[in-house]
Amino acid sequence: AILTRFMGRSTKRSKLKFGMENSSCFDVDTTKSINDRKSYRLIRLENNLRCMLVHDPESFEDDGSDDESDESSDQSHASSGEDENEGVKKSACALAVGVGSFSDPKHCQGLAHYLEHMLFMGSTKFPGENDYGAFISKHGGFSNAYTEAECTVYYFTISPSHFEKALDLFSQFFISPLMNEDSSERELNAIESEFKLHKNNDNFRLQQLRCQDSDPNHPYHNFSWGNIESLKKVPEAEGIDVRNELLRFHRRHYRAPSMQLVIIGSDSLDELESQAKKYFIEIKDDDPIDDPSPANSYFGHEVINLTADSKPCRYYSFKEFGSPLQREEKPCLNRSRPIGDRHRLCIAWSLPPQSKHYRSKAESYVAHMIGHEGKGSLLSLLREKHWATELCAGIDGSGHSSGTYGSLFEVKISLTKRGVSAWTEVVRHLFQLICMIKREGVLEWIHNEMRDIAEAEFRFQEEKEPEDLADELLCNMMPYLGVNEEHILVKPFIMDEWKPDLVRDILDELTPSLARYDMQSSIFGRAPDCNESEVQDQNAGKKEVEDMASPLSEKPTAEPFLEKRFGVEFWKDEVPKEIVGAWEAAFEGRGAKMNSLTLPEKNIFIPTDFSMRSGCLQCLSFKTIEEGHLMGIKVPA
Repeated sequence: AILTRFMGRSTKRSKLKFGMENSSCFDVDTTKSINDRKSYRLIRLENNLRCMLVHDPESFEDDGSDDESDESSDQSHASSGEDENEGVKKSACALAVGVGSFSDPKHCQGLAHYLEHMLFMGSTKFPGENDYGAFISKHGGFSNAYTEAECTVYYFTISPSHFEKALDLFSQFFISPLMNEDSSERELNAIESEFKLHKNNDNFRLQQLRCQDSDPNHPYHNFSWGNIESLKKVPEAEGIDVRNELLRFHRRHYRAPSMQLVIIGSDSLDELESQAKKYFIEIKDDDPIDDPSPANSYFGHEVINLTADSKPCRYYSFKEFGSPLQREEKPCLNRSRPIGDRHRLCIAWSLPPQSKHYRSKAESYVAHMIGHEGKGSLLSLLREKHWATELCAGIDGSGHSSGTYGSLFEVKISLTKRGVSAWTEVVRHLFQLICMIKREGVLEWIHNEMRDIAEAEFRFQEEKEPEDLADELLCNMMPYLGVNEEHILVKPFIMDEWKPDLVRDILDELTPSLARYDMQSSIFGRAPDCNESEVQDQNAGKKEVEDMASPLSEKPTAEPFLEKRFGVEFWKDEVPKEIVGAWEAAFEGRGAKMNSLTLPEKNIFIPTDFSMRSGCLQCLSFKTIEEGHLMGIKVPA
């Protein structure tokens, strides 16, 4: 499997008010899929807010039935409801602000997330604390928000007949939020509840362990979630007014040139443009007076004022910080106790930012070669040995895996108990595979197959829910990704550049010494909140593990370290020298035979010609496949 899944031109920090020079936008409607019935228009408002308008002819009132699903985010604030308008294909709006948890001040960790919550609590124009949420819920809508490392996203859906009123309510978040003190305590408790909920998620526990282990001077080290400790107790001890920090953060960062907007509705593009101008033009675009508060100077992020195609914008670059993973003198294994009964091995490497290479997708090529599941794949070998059940590779789309600072290429393997005990061999086979991929060379036919599949997927895209489409478009519009305007609609699919050197550069980085190794396994014990009876069941398999145990695969006898935010119990141990030597030998093509690992076979069933053909099946000519596991099968010539 492949994990789905930044840069720009720099100027020095300056007080400037953007003009409208070079502000015309590309006609994105010319780039949509041939089967896409929607119409698109990209505009830039006078305050330099860039907006994607989408006319959906299928968005209309209906008397059917429809279920709204609550897709909660990593750090989110959500409300949803149903009413007499069930069954309506909803209109949607989403807005992204180019600032996130990486910009949190040291004395208010989680401030960006806290602000995300507070914006829902009323505005000068609509002071009721629940005006927005109640209106969305009453009219069958859904609203949510999430805070990422380098951006914050807000969105909602609602029945089309109430869309314009919702736009008015929504836009006031960014124009004149109240952030009253009597609301702040309740929202702080909501953040604390989110924090406690996510403490029980093993994915987030691993992420937080990496954050703690990162360079303390890197924004990756920030505690992005926030809780009562970081947002109340610590600021109070330092004499800091958190509400003033919220207002200052909003005033400084929530500016029109830092924002991207998507509006999807049943109205014509002209009507949607009129609504965008009416409700969002009041968002300020001027640069505020410099504020000496540490909230604005904790990280010296670079301010970028042009997109990749030289259009006005504003975003922050963390390129100067580089990789967040601290390089160990010797490879270490980070073992941790999970909440769930699971065994997972994660190997991660730091890479330069990859998003700007979206037209060649070199990292996707490498992910495909490592993560494919066919005959001769690494996963098939590990399954044959009863060591693993799942494997995925690539760069995750989250802000803690990809950003202006760089990217983390990961291989994640779900192990069996036997796999835990043989984890060093699992890693050795991985490096054997990487060696084979390098030895065979970067193959254009594999890139072409991936390109053809992507083109077919683009042509025959499944209809997305309006909120999902809005979120996808926003992600493609974010300036720090370096996506040109003409590629906003096609960015996930386009592979029109063949750059084998970029693939080789990535493969050269995937060495044993440059990797970070993390293993979560209930063999090491379970986190304190887990069910003790399940721990006993887990220990029942201990003898099986002992019979074939590799170094560092058994339950540690030493007391664990404790990660301070989520309370993750973990151990950090150097990998024995002889094991690292075996990995290096595998990576360099020395030592043991490469077993049954092979490259993926060519896929002759990828369609490239979608033109209509006349005639009957009997008139078609066929050919017989003469080699490979499909030998003897007849296919159309």
